[in-house]
Amino acid sequence: MGRGRIRVERSASKVNAKTIIGNTKTHAARPVAVSASVLKLLAPAMVGKAPDELLWCRADGQPLRPPTTTHWFAAAVSRCQAADERFPRVTAHELRHTAASLMIASGANVKTVQSQLGHKTATMTLDQYGHLFPDDLDDVADKMDELVGKCAQNVPTKETGQS
Repeated sequence: MGRGRIRVERSASKVNAKTIIGNTKTHAARPVAVSASVLKLLAPAMVGKAPDELLWCRADGQPLRPPTTTHWFAAAVSRCQAADERFPRVTAHELRHTAASLMIASGANVKTVQSQLGHKTATMTLDQYGHLFPDDLDDVADKMDELVGKCAQNVPTKETGQS
């Protein structure tokens, strides 16, 4: 990790009650941008860890089993709901959709969102999140007018002084 990036190289999944560490769905490692505030929260977990070590694992260094991570998150949500009844029921996977929505709302282009989520193609990202990208047809038309106005055919000539 460095420069606000975490490198995603592997994934964990549960197969027949056993945790399997393997490639990501797209079989490609990727850097994921992380905000300074998140890096600050991760810093204590990173102390003494090699770059390829798991941040959270069992005492023997093996990965947490998926039920452990699911139960941990569900328990955290339950505590939040106990403190505030308006707190929504949310799953860890829904946080991925929230992150994608926030990226799009902050102006990220489709290729950036694709890279962050690890989608194989931009089409996959657009199929899932296309409705969140702003409908900027009017803005496109205005920018086209602006660019056409700067084209060489609109530059005054010596002969006529007109464009």
